[in-house]
Amino acid sequence: ISKDIIVRYKSMTGYRAPYVPGWDTHGLPIEQKLTQAGYDRKKMSTNDFRKLCHDYALKQVERQKEEF
Repeated sequence: ISKDIIVRYKSMTGYRAPYVPGWDTHGLPIEQKLTQAGYDRKKMSTNDFRKLCHDYALKQVERQKEEF
């Protein structure tokens, strides 16, 4: 949200401040969501857990695209 405010403020005050949207689909929050969904990271390989995280992230990107 602060990125939105800063970019808009700079644009309104004459700066060239292009808005480049990004995806909030990385890191610990995804791992926590999967843990809450019942996946136990200690009972699977690192690669399998990363694949779950990757798949979850892609689903969230698609969901966010629909909301744009």
